[in-house]
Amino acid sequence: MLQLHPNDNIELTLMADGAASHKTRVEDANGCLLLISAPVQGGIPLSVPEGTKVAISYIVDTIGRQSRLVTEARVAKRLTDSIPMLQLEITGPWQRIQERNFVRVDVLLPAAYACLVEGERESLQSAQITNLGGGGVFLVTKTPLAVEAMIWLSLTLDGTVLEMQGVVRRAEVLPNGGCGHGIAFEQLDEKTRQLIIQFVFQRQLELKRKGLVGQKR
Repeated sequence: MLQLHPNDNIELTLMADGAASHKTRVEDANGCLLLISAPVQGGIPLSVPEGTKVAISYIVDTIGRQSRLVTEARVAKRLTDSIPMLQLEITGPWQRIQERNFVRVDVLLPAAYACLVEGERESLQSAQITNLGGGGVFLVTKTPLAVEAMIWLSLTLDGTVLEMQGVVRRAEVLPNGGCGHGIAFEQLDEKTRQLIIQFVFQRQLELKRKGLVGQKR
């Protein structure tokens, strides 16, 4: 069983909506009980009622490779003294949800792409993303793309439009007649990558709650 310690940084996700994760830290730990700083949003501590189900996420860095461990908990007590804090009771086992640098999950997202020739975009085309991670996507198009071709890609996650560049690492003809491509991101800025990783994490929580397992490509 993972034992957290004071000053460990964690992320808290409210299970009711899963809309956002909130960074906070451990103030004290005793077995399955954790005392944490109340998450803050817009400079104001969140009001999380007692009994609320949450997910706790903790990043472990082992020889330069990160793993994300996740467990479920409930808010046992709210402390509203000078420093607002929450007492959490861990109710489930720790699970390794991220076993490599960039985990990928199945999705179905509309996207737009254009081939890049000498850095210039060619005509814009529509596509679908069926698998997504911090390192790349699986892109389904109507026409095939050449392996090692550079593309510009745009997709929307939770209302935020993301633009990035990628290189086609593999290509295949799909049973439905479409063209599938494994795309690796190139020179992706860290802010965009973190938005994608956060989306993937939330998607994994949703799949675990439903007892579903995503297929990796």
